[in-house]
This record gives sequence, structure tokens and C-alpha cells, in this order.
Amino acid sequence: MVSQYREAVLRKYGIGDFAKKATGISESRIRVHTNTQQRQRSTVFQKNITFFFERDDNSRIKAGKKSTITRRKVKKQIQLMNDSLTNLHKKCLYENSFNISFSLFARLKPFWIKRATENDRETCLCKIHENPILKLNKLACEGVFEHRDLNTLIQDITCDTNSMLCMDRTCTECKDKAFKTYVVKSFINTGKISEWKMWKNKRIEREITLNGEKQGKKSNMTLKSQESGTIETLIDEFRARN
Repeated sequence: MVSQYREAVLRKYGIGDFAKKATGISESRIRVHTNTQQRQRSTVFQKNITFFFERDDNSRIKAGKKSTITRRKVKKQIQLMNDSLTNLHKKCLYENSFNISFSLFARLKPFWIKRATENDRETCLCKIHENPILKLNKLACEGVFEHRDLNTLIQDITCDTNSMLCMDRTCTECKDKAFKTYVVKSFINTGKISEWKMWKNKRIEREITLNGEKQGKKSNMTLKSQESGTIETLIDEFRARN
């Protein structure tokens, strides 16, 4: 029981000598025991956060032999986050009983977990994860949606975001629910032509050097392109693909 006291408390009430004589345990030993318990809890906490970030639904391994990072002689394959750090923090709080601040969550993020940059758009995953967000941001700017949080919108049309039936739109209770929009035709012109960004696969030709000669080589790349259309078309497309 005395081991639960901190050194400051013992010093404040002047019971350090009394505790030492009564239990045979010195203040330094109490301090070491307390610090050991704190380190053990911190290690378990760090492991839980690391496991959360490494899950397949939260990050993906970056392909390539050179896609590694080394810190303090520890070499790891880089993993790219599937969502923003803010949304992953919200997800972590929702799934776990413990409370963790965003700053601590960011600090405990493993060093090999990185945010995807434009140079990392090697697959079609960016179209799946980011195109709905790009559309939502544009619709929010036009006043169609009140906020830009895709997870909040998904919660509005599903019974349980952790249910595969709900997320696959096969749940009998919520499969017919639609996104709530705030379109009032008196002040939002749904026929207005607007522009937004989208990730698309494009076939481009690049110049390479082969056997000392420059040649053209065609390859597929995922690039951000400029799209245009009416607000009404964008709303219908957003609902149909989400």
C-alpha cells in the first residue's frame, strides 16, 4: 500500500521516515517501484497504439524494396495511412475504452507510419479513399452539406459503422437510407457549372533511355485531374458511389 504513495506525498506530510521504519521500504525503492509500474503501463499503451496503426483497415504497406525507413538502427517497411490522422484518432477513441489526446496519439504514432503524398499514388486506392472526400469538400463549399466529415455522413445512413452488412449497403434496416442534403433551390443553384479535383488513371508517355537511345514508353499513372459539371450531377454521383 505504501508503494502507491509518491515521493512528493511522503515528503509533503513528513512521513517518509515513518514509512521506512514501519515497512522497511525506503523512499528510493518506492520511487523505483512506481516508475517501473508507469513504464509497464506506457509500454502496453504504446503496443496498443502501434497495433491500431498497423491494422489493414488503417494503413497499407508501401511497395518497393527502397520503401523503408530506419531509426535508431531499427529498419521498417513504410506503411501509408488510409485516412487522415484526425479521423484515425476519432476511430481509436470510438473503438477503445481508454481516452487519449490527439497530441499524444500523434506522438505515439510509429515512425514507419506515414501520410501518403502525391508521389505515393501508385495504385487505385487513392480513388477509393480520397475521391469521395474531394467531392464532399466541393459540395460543402457549395452549401449542399453542412460539414465535410465523411465518417459523420456515413453514420447518418448506417445502423452500425462496424457492421459489414451496413457498410456493404445490404442491411435491411438502413440500405435505403440516403445522405441528407441541405439544398434549398431558392439560394443554391443546382444547375450551376462547378469544378472539382478527382484522382484518375491516365495513360501517359514518358521518355526513357535504353541502350544509349531515347525512347518513348507508355505507362499508367494515377493523377489528379480537373472535373466539371453541374452541382446536381455531382450530388447524384456522390450518392450513387457512396
